[in-house]
Amino acid sequence: MLLVVFLLIILASAGIDSWKHPFGKGLYWLRLGTAGAFAITLGAAVASLAFQNIRLTFIFSTAIMGFWALLGGVFTLVIPWFEKKGAESAWQILVILAVGADLLLAGWNLNPVVSVGFYSEMTSSETILKAKASAGRVFLSDAEEYFLKFKRFFRFQDYRAVEPWIHLKSTLLPNTNLYGRIPSAVNFDPFAPKYYAEWMKALNQRDENQVTVLLPWMGVAVWEKLDGTSPLGVRFDEITLPVQVAWFSCAQSAPDSAQWVMQKLVEKREVKGPLLLASDSGVSCLLEDVVLIHAQLNASEIEVVSPGAGWVYFSQIFYPGWQARVDGQVQPIYRANYAFMAVYSPREGARIELKYNPASFRFGKLLSILGIILWGIWVGGWVCYNQRQKG
Repeated sequence: MLLVVFLLIILASAGIDSWKHPFGKGLYWLRLGTAGAFAITLGAAVASLAFQNIRLTFIFSTAIMGFWALLGGVFTLVIPWFEKKGAESAWQILVILAVGADLLLAGWNLNPVVSVGFYSEMTSSETILKAKASAGRVFLSDAEEYFLKFKRFFRFQDYRAVEPWIHLKSTLLPNTNLYGRIPSAVNFDPFAPKYYAEWMKALNQRDENQVTVLLPWMGVAVWEKLDGTSPLGVRFDEITLPVQVAWFSCAQSAPDSAQWVMQKLVEKREVKGPLLLASDSGVSCLLEDVVLIHAQLNASEIEVVSPGAGWVYFSQIFYPGWQARVDGQVQPIYRANYAFMAVYSPREGARIELKYNPASFRFGKLLSILGIILWGIWVGGWVCYNQRQKG
C-alpha cells in the first residue's frame, strides 16, 4: 500500500511538471470538462436541498469532486493570462495553496485530534481497573465490542467519535486500555495466532454461565459488560480466582479441538486438574492437586518457582518465540487447554523461566547491526574520498 501511495505521488509530480495550456481539441475538451465539473458541483448542491433522504456522504463527496475538478480546469484555462502578465510565480503559488487546501480538507476528518491529556490523564474507570485487574486481564465479548465500536462511538461518514473521546477511553475499547497499561484478553491484532483466534471464536459462541467458568483459565480478572444504568454505559464485574500461573500435579492428553477442551473445562465448574495437553504428557499421576502461583504475565520474561513435580500452567497464548528453561536447562513448551502454555517441572523448587525471544527479532537485530556497520563503512569511504579529492 505504501508503495502504491509513493508511486501515485511520483505520477502526480510528473503531471504537475507537464501541466500546460492545451490547444485545439484539447482546449475544447478542457472547457467542456470544466463546465461539466461546475454542473456536478451545482447539481450536488441542489440535490442536497431537494432530496433530504440521500446520504450526506454521497452528496458531499460528489460536490467536493466537482469543485476540485472545476478548480483544476480554471487553473489550466488561466495559464495564458498569467504568462502574458509575466506572473507565472503567482500562478504556481495559487496552485500550491489549492493543493494544500485539498489535502487539508481531504484529511480533516480522517485524522481526528485529541488533547494531550487524553493520553496522560487517568480516567475513573482506569483508576478502578488498575486495582481490579492487577490480578489478571479484562475481557469484552465480540458482540459488545461491536456495539461499542459501530453503534455507539463511530459513524459511517468520517472518523470523528459521536461522543467525547474520553468516553471511548473510559470504556477501555481495544486497544485504548494500553494507555493505562491495563492488560486485556481481547486487544486488537490483525495477525491473531491461530489457536487464540479459534479459542476466542468458540468462547463467543458459549452462553454467559459457561463463559464465566472459562474466563479464569484465561487469566481474566474483570469482565466488561454493557450497562445502560451506568454513567459510562458499561460496568466491570470481577471474576473469582483468575489463573495467571498454576501448578498441576496431573495432566492428560486432549483432542485438538477448542470446543472439546472448553466443554471439559465447563464440566469441571472450577479450576482443578488434570491439565489438558494437546500432546501426550508421558507422565501419569493419581493426585489432581492445583496450586495457584502469583506471577505477572504481562511481560516478555516470566519467572516462577514450582511447588512440586508436575505441570506449571501459564495463561499466556501459545505462540512461537517463547522459550522455557527449567533450572537453566532448555525445556519444551506444551500447548495446554488448547491455546495456552505449560512447562513440566521435575521437582519441588525448580526455577522456571519463560522468555519471549523470537528468531525474527534476533534476525532483525543482526540485520540492523550489519546495516549500521555498512553505513559506517560507506560514510568513512565517502569522507576519505572527498579528502583525497581536495588534497
